[in-house]
Amino acid sequence: MRALLAALAVICCSGSTAFAAAKTEHVSAIKPDGTIVLSASGNAVFSDILLPDAALAEAWFAEHMLQQEISFEEGDADRYGRTLIHSNVEEKMLRDGVAVIYASEDNVPAGWHSAELAARSAKLGVWADKDWVLTPETAGEHKGGFHVVEGIITRTYESKTATYLNFGDDWHSDFSVTIPPKLRRSMKDQLARVKPGSKVTVRGYVYDENGPMIKLMKADNLEIR
Repeated sequence: MRALLAALAVICCSGSTAFAAAKTEHVSAIKPDGTIVLSASGNAVFSDILLPDAALAEAWFAEHMLQQEISFEEGDADRYGRTLIHSNVEEKMLRDGVAVIYASEDNVPAGWHSAELAARSAKLGVWADKDWVLTPETAGEHKGGFHVVEGIITRTYESKTATYLNFGDDWHSDFSVTIPPKLRRSMKDQLARVKPGSKVTVRGYVYDENGPMIKLMKADNLEIR
C-alpha cells in the first residue's frame, strides 16, 4: 500500500488563487514534508495538485528538480506560511503519473488535464497501481486514502445538510458521495445532469460513514462521463 500523502503530499489551496508574474530560481532543497526551498523566495509548495505516492514523488523530485532551475508564478501562502506556486514542472509531473489534479477548474493551467489523461492511458506512475482507480465495490477496501472512484449512480438524495450520490442499493453500507451545501450551490447546473444511471468519476479521500464515502471538496473532482 502506498504511503498516501505522507512526506511529500502536496495539497492545493481552497478556492481561487491569483498568481503573480513568473520568476526563475533554483530549487536548493526539498524538505520531507513536501516543501521545496527556492534560492531567493524560500519555502514554497505546488498548488492544485496532489502527489499520492510519497516515494515515487521523492525520487522524481531528486531527478528532475533538485539543484535545477524552475520558472514559477507565486500565489498566496498556505496555512504553514509556504508560498503556493504554479511552475513549468507540474505538467510533466502529471504526464509522468507522479501527480494528480486536485483543483478548482479556473486554477488549472492549459494542458494539465491532457497530461494527466496521457499518464492514465499509458498506466504510468500512480496510474499503474491497480488499487488507484477503484469501483464502488472495492472502495471500502481502501478507506483512509485518496483515490479515484468510477461507478454508476443508483440514487440521489438532497437534504438541508448535503446532497448524497449513492452507488448501491443500501446507502447504509454502499459507497456514496456527499456534497456539502456551500459547494452544492456552485454546482447547480452540474448536479442537474446527475441522475440514477449516470456514470461518474469522483476523486477524494475515502473514509467510513455509513459505508465508504468521499466528501466532495471541489466541483471539478466530480466528472460526469
